[in-house]
Amino acid sequence: MEFSFGIPTKIYFGKDCIAKNAGVLAAVGSKAMIVTGKHSAKASGALDDVTAVLEAEKRNM
Repeated sequence: MEFSFGIPTKIYFGKDCIAKNAGVLAAVGSKAMIVTGKHSAKASGALDDVTAVLEAEKRNM
């Protein structure tokens, strides 16, 4: 199998940056794939922040 995959990248950084930029998700589609390491996203609360926003926006994960 051969393929090419390219995506533009934006990085949002800062306190509550996920909740403050939740509207950005509406522009990118209805499904989300979350990729994290083993522990840090859960330990920092970032994973919970992302899933809360996706659930509030009624996104498929």
